[in-house]
Order: sequence, then structure tokens, then C-alpha cells
Amino acid sequence: MEFHDKYFTKEELEKKFEILERDKTFGEIDAKDVFHKQTPAKGILGCVIEQSVLGMKQNSLQEADLEILQKNGKYKATELKVTGVQPSNKEGCKYEAKEPMSLTAVSIGTIETEEFIESHFYNKIAHMLWVFYLYDRKQGQKVVPYSEYERFPALGYKFLDIADDEAELTKFKNDWLLTQQYIIAANKSDKPEELYPLLHTSIKDRLFYIDIAPRYKVFPKQTPRFRLKKSYVDTIFQEYFNSKGKKKKQLEKLPIDINSFDELENKLRELTFLYKNLLNF
Repeated sequence: MEFHDKYFTKEELEKKFEILERDKTFGEIDAKDVFHKQTPAKGILGCVIEQSVLGMKQNSLQEADLEILQKNGKYKATELKVTGVQPSNKEGCKYEAKEPMSLTAVSIGTIETEEFIESHFYNKIAHMLWVFYLYDRKQGQKVVPYSEYERFPALGYKFLDIADDEAELTKFKNDWLLTQQYIIAANKSDKPEELYPLLHTSIKDRLFYIDIAPRYKVFPKQTPRFRLKKSYVDTIFQEYFNSKGKKKKQLEKLPIDINSFDELENKLRELTFLYKNLLNF
């Protein structure tokens, strides 16, 4: 196999990522001086991870960020996601997710003919490696300029293999199908481009793990993207953060598997019917 700097074993990655759990800032782990050799912009922290931590070269290829060797001798395409958390005012929570996580374009013109398991969306969520950092605002700052990102502390990392969790994958598939079905229906109308901008508002109340933003626009061109909801990003971070604390604790899970908001509403109606006459006020 031709050598490429994105091929790793899981053990190699774990060894390299030990530096992320040593209370260091991104400036301190930036051995290649990425912050000063590249113009600080969106994605600069991902560049620091790739170049200074993993020893990769800068590239803009539209393919999986990493390939991780499995026990069966095959490589698993893995997306690297660097996501921020911020101090939380919620009781019992030190940090919470800063924002939704952008995944990939909805790709109107392609998604209509895709199968979920072979879709661009599936390839982006199937296997991910999340790196967490603290979005550390100074007093009075609402937005921190990219040039100051080097002072952000790294908090750790987590492998997320959604493709290996059938129950979770089903939820994502249902969200993707709602999106695909809307686009297919819009294309059957006389003026589909008038319906594309309504995509998010039409299905948002039925989407479980994802949302879609920004709105579709013809001019100036604006393409909607799949995003992981902030609540989902926060859940993944809390699972990671709670597992690392001195007093480890697990988040509570429902005793039954709910794969969509339609299923949730049906279950709530069922419970309401069963128990509504048993309540004493």
C-alpha cells in the first residue's frame, strides 16, 4: 500500500493523543507552529491536531480525515471533529456544548438517488474521532477571534462509532430519510426551488438528532448542511466528561429504544391513556 500520513492504528492515535489530557492549551501542543504559519481561521484547531499532534501534512482533500487499522486488517475511514464546550449554568454541569456540529451538505441533486448506507451523510457520521476544547471567553467577549484560539485548553478526545450501534444508526437513518423524502417531494412540484428554502422549517419538529442550516438560497448561493443538534453534541460530551471524573457516573437512559419523534409521541400518548385517570390532584 502506498504510504499516506492519514493511516494509523488506534493504539498509535491513543499514544499521540495523550498530550490532549495533560492540561495544555492548543498553543502549547502546536509543535509545528500552525497558528503562526497559517492564517488563523475557522478550522485552525483541526489543523493543529492534524499537523502538530498527528504529524500530517496540510491538505484540502474531500475524503475522510483518517484511516484507522482494524483487527481484520482493513482500514476504517474516520472523520476528525474538533468541537468546543463552554462553561455551563446548568445545575450539575461544569461545561456544555457550544454549538451544533456541521457535518456535510444536504447535496440537493444527489441525495434523491442515494441509499442511506452509501450516502455522503452516512460516510460523515459512521466513524468519528472527536477532540474537545474549552471555548474560553475573556470577560466582555461574546466571540473570540481565531487569532486567540491558541489559548484554548484541550479537554480530551472520544472515538464515536455510530455505524457499530444499530439503535443509534436507525435514528440517524430516520432523520436522513425525512430529509430525502422532502427533497424528492419538492422535485415533483412545479417550482421546487420555492420549496427548498422551507426544508428545515417543514421537518425540524420531526428530526431526532440532526438539524439543517442555513436555508437554501439561489442568490447569493447558500447550500443547507446537515448538523448534529447541540443537544446531541452535549450528550456525547457529558458521557465523555462524566467517565473521566473522580466520581464516574452514567447518564440515565430510557428503558425502551425510541428512534424518532413520531415513536416518542406515540409512546407518550400511550402512557397518557394508561395513567391519566390514576393521578390525584
